[in-house]
Amino acid sequence: MLRKIKILACNWLDIPVTYGDEFFGEEWLKNWTRLKNVLGDLILTVPAWNKVLDFGCGPGIMIDHMNALGIEYDGLEYSNEAFEVYRSYFGKYPTHYHQKLSDLPKTNFSLFLAFDVLEHMKDHEIREIFKSLSDIPDVMVNISRARALPGHINIKSDEHWIVFFKQMGYLFNEKYTEQLRGKYLQICPNGEDLWHKNLFIFSKTTKVL
Repeated sequence: MLRKIKILACNWLDIPVTYGDEFFGEEWLKNWTRLKNVLGDLILTVPAWNKVLDFGCGPGIMIDHMNALGIEYDGLEYSNEAFEVYRSYFGKYPTHYHQKLSDLPKTNFSLFLAFDVLEHMKDHEIREIFKSLSDIPDVMVNISRARALPGHINIKSDEHWIVFFKQMGYLFNEKYTEQLRGKYLQICPNGEDLWHKNLFIFSKTTKVL
């Protein structure tokens, strides 16, 4: 049986994330066995996104899936528990799984990706991450706005997230956002994962952080 872990505490600045029961349980595995194909299709929509950094990659199911498709896909996750799940259930590309920001390869990533992560972080933590990774041109984030869920400490409206990213030097890419939200609904017409509402693309400007 897949080991179950649930977020208890987070600090995303190279300090381990702690999990407890039921976070990466059987339901998570079942859901992402389906969603890996959906997210993979969205990434492949833009040919320039051939070197991807998945921030908060969890057990790294996307690492194996995307590298097998020929995309250079690295994951960053500070949890030792999540890494053990990766090694036990996936683990085909261990050199692409990183547990410290300082361990990332010196490569020109074309896309920063974070799914269901930013709502668990404080603004100053997010800013520090983007200062460290300021040369990545595009950002794809899925940000839940669900309140009263454990760990959801940063709830903003669409407008406030757009302003927040602009302050960090990233403009809301409405064209790509609408394109990928529409593609998601083509694949998942019921929109059960809410990616047609919570998915955003931001693109780098020349503004200095």
